[in-house]
Amino acid sequence: MSTLSPDTQVALLLTGEFGGRAAGGLPPLTLPEYNQVAKTLVLLGKRPGDLLASVPEEWNELMEFEALHSERLSYLLGRGLAMADAMNKWMNRGIKVIGRSDSAYPTKYNDRLKNARPPVLYVVGNTQILERTGFAMVGSRVTTPAILDWTSALAEERAVAGEAIVSGGAKGVDLAAIMGALESGGSAVAVLPNDLSRVVLSKSFRQYILSDRLLLLSAADPSSSFQVWRAMDRNKYIYALAERAVIVASDLKSGGTWAGAEEQLKYATCPAVFVRQDPTAEGLVALNRLGLPFWGGVTGSVVRMNPVEEEWKRVCFHLTQAGKTGLGIKAVMQLVDYPGGQKRMASLLEEWQENGRVERKPNGKYALLNKGQQASLF
Repeated sequence: MSTLSPDTQVALLLTGEFGGRAAGGLPPLTLPEYNQVAKTLVLLGKRPGDLLASVPEEWNELMEFEALHSERLSYLLGRGLAMADAMNKWMNRGIKVIGRSDSAYPTKYNDRLKNARPPVLYVVGNTQILERTGFAMVGSRVTTPAILDWTSALAEERAVAGEAIVSGGAKGVDLAAIMGALESGGSAVAVLPNDLSRVVLSKSFRQYILSDRLLLLSAADPSSSFQVWRAMDRNKYIYALAERAVIVASDLKSGGTWAGAEEQLKYATCPAVFVRQDPTAEGLVALNRLGLPFWGGVTGSVVRMNPVEEEWKRVCFHLTQAGKTGLGIKAVMQLVDYPGGQKRMASLLEEWQENGRVERKPNGKYALLNKGQQASLF
């Protein structure tokens, strides 16, 4: 426990699971709850570490959420023995804990995730890799040998170019990307959704951890088991560590890879996200139509296309066919077989409305404009 700063001790005490909650105990804080506590501490002119002395007397008066009243905080802060026991187990496996205020905490998380960044991270390996230029590669667990070879080759190319490969630790695309980088002499970050205590014992990873070329990172308790929400939550942690990302394989409108791509389309925590160019892959083609450009191949080239403009041509055609009466959002989506959600299509139509391409009529339907006037339709 003495190896942690006071702020990180409090973050761990308030949010840590320590292998599970005893019967009758109170649950650790969720990320939104921890953020609310941090916000209240700022109002009081205090830091998280100040809670080690005591919870301020005026806490309940300031805290409008009953779930965050002082009784729960005091209980969680009183788990020092459980934390010390967990820390000893983690240290025996080389697992370290870093908090938001620690210098080793990724600056990319601070800059890109902001309040969505985890209060603590569990890491094994060289944390300096986190500050290098990152190249993320994500994709399905089950895919073809040819796609895995493509993944390994691209990972090797980017690693040789000096970039750190960032991916998950699952079989399939994730593992092919990680090992492609490491076996070529490069560096990698494996962002795990669970089970760090077990993965760290992997013989295939151990030599690369010892040579400072691999970092294992997780926002989940090291002994936590797999849960779908953890895997989904992990997506943004991968993307946020990279300057560029390639989606290698994805199911259409389902699965963790698709969900992570949709999240990037909305929040863009990675500056540039691409999809592997494959006209036979429905999921990748659909993501391209939603706005993610194609990555042209292992040469590192990018296929210069503007998917938003391509989508505009499709929408434009159907608005023209509809005549001056126009079409509603749902009708447009159905006619063009749009792969995204209604909010995404609404944002595109709003953008085209601002650009003077379409008009939203009083009945809520959209029609074409031409230089500010209703287009002649023919």
